[in-house]
Amino acid sequence: MKSHAFFCTLLAAPLAVCSAAQGAESADLVTSVLPTDGTLKQGAVVRVVPSEEFATLQKDVLERFAKLPKEKQQAISDRAVEMTLAEYTPELWPNKADYDAYAAAWKKATLIKAADVAIGLRKNSDGTYHVISATRISNSDTMPITMGSLSYDATKHVWLSNNGEMTGKEFQTDENHLLGAQTGMEWSLTKEDSLSILKEQVRVTKATDGKGAYIYYNLSEISAYSKSPIANHGYVIFLPHTAAAANTGRPGQK
Repeated sequence: MKSHAFFCTLLAAPLAVCSAAQGAESADLVTSVLPTDGTLKQGAVVRVVPSEEFATLQKDVLERFAKLPKEKQQAISDRAVEMTLAEYTPELWPNKADYDAYAAAWKKATLIKAADVAIGLRKNSDGTYHVISATRISNSDTMPITMGSLSYDATKHVWLSNNGEMTGKEFQTDENHLLGAQTGMEWSLTKEDSLSILKEQVRVTKATDGKGAYIYYNLSEISAYSKSPIANHGYVIFLPHTAAAANTGRPGQK
């Protein structure tokens, strides 16, 4: 059965959300968001915190969901999109006014900073760019060091990791997404063998309100036999539109 994405929408490390058709939102999207001369742009690892009101209403919805037949649960789950407000379903909200209150509470979620981060790109001898980053925190759960193994090929518009090549497609959300309306690109790969199934994603978007850009990274791996998780690491970095390159002569290469 498909994961009940509707009920996993407030995780700090979100999974895939609404993606559109294959294409390029901008030929230089990545290099327009990140400096490419070895300097660093200041930003922050962020996470979404729901309002207390929403947490209470979500509990009620979960209870109603649990009482539905399995096939109805599946149908609702199939329509769900990670990190996006659920569509109205009479079985979950018998009174439309209750759904309106739920939607209003959803939009009261707060974006908070988990850690300061500085990130940029440096050109390799082969013409690709590798990620460099620095951070002032010590919590390894939120340090974006995992992106340090990645390179970006601006000619082919693909990300390269130790696991292979991540190919891209357009990505777009509206104001019902927890991070707001965005447009950009999402790159991903899936690597499967007899032991495990590994998925890796990079997403680069710009907020349509002009406030800044988001960089999302996630790597997850599950057992091919038991489907139990082996690894799951992800974060969202927000780069304010006004952020300037950090003044550092020896950026920490992660």
